[in-house]
Amino acid sequence: MTAPVPAAALDRARDALEQAQADPHGDLVATGPARPTQVASDAGVQTMIVRDQLDMHVPAGVITLTLYCSGEGTVTGTLEVDDDARVGNELICGADGASSDDITMKRAQTGREMTIRVVPVGDTKAAVSYIVTVH
Repeated sequence: MTAPVPAAALDRARDALEQAQADPHGDLVATGPARPTQVASDAGVQTMIVRDQLDMHVPAGVITLTLYCSGEGTVTGTLEVDDDARVGNELICGADGASSDDITMKRAQTGREMTIRVVPVGDTKAAVSYIVTVH
């Protein structure tokens, strides 16, 4: 059974994350490795939703989740810190590179936990990664 998400899409999402880590716009808080939005299994193709819950000190300031997507289709990202949530725009995945969307949140207080969600829309065949910074 072939993988529904091309290896090149995973490579492009991984490259976008590596470039962002090399020159982050603010203090690096967290990263999410390149992952496919679909995987093949004995039961058929399964859609994969990213839900990373991080129990960590989240600094006060302007928190930015930059979401990267490469492949076919669209995804939506959500950034949550404690009980405060922001939903991003629908991000159209780049066919020849990784497209990106920023979700920002301004916080006067530190947080105790952060949750990142990335939800593929429909039959999205892509790879996603992310970086979270604060300044």
